[in-house]
Amino acid sequence: MDAGRPAGRSFRRGLILGLLLGGGLVVVAALGLALMGLGVLGGAALELFQAFVDILWGH
Repeated sequence: MDAGRPAGRSFRRGLILGLLLGGGLVVVAALGLALMGLGVLGGAALELFQAFVDILWGH
């Protein structure tokens, strides 16, 4: 019985590590997508702001 316990424990530890790593990758991917979205929105906002300034100052 004792011989089977470490294998079960290491399997469980590996499973938990795998879930943590997998979850971490998902979080990193989600953050990357969110940052990309913010960058696109920021770029669009900057373009709109520049167009607004051009209209106001008549360039």
